[in-house]
Amino acid sequence: MATSTNRVIEGTTLEDLEIDTKIDLTPYPTVSLSVRKPDRTEETWSATFLNSDPTSQILVHTFQPGDLDQAGDFLIHAKLEDGTGVVRYSSMGVLRCVALFDNPNS
Repeated sequence: MATSTNRVIEGTTLEDLEIDTKIDLTPYPTVSLSVRKPDRTEETWSATFLNSDPTSQILVHTFQPGDLDQAGDFLIHAKLEDGTGVVRYSSMGVLRCVALFDNPNS
């Protein structure tokens, strides 16, 4: 998974995370992100096609309040559903969320 950034600040909202799935998304009308937070809780985040174009292979998620509510590594992969029950997952990536006053080199 490639992202536009691999480090964000805890509590960030209304900024976009772009994920290059490296997968042809045209057969998958339903997309989301499967997320494991640093405390090991799991969530599903919404995602859309970049510029509403599934041929771009890129998904976008806009951070909402509560998404980045803890510092640490978030494990994220795209969940792709074709509408017939077939579900495919992209390779997993890591998004590091740091507290505002953390050492950025840690």
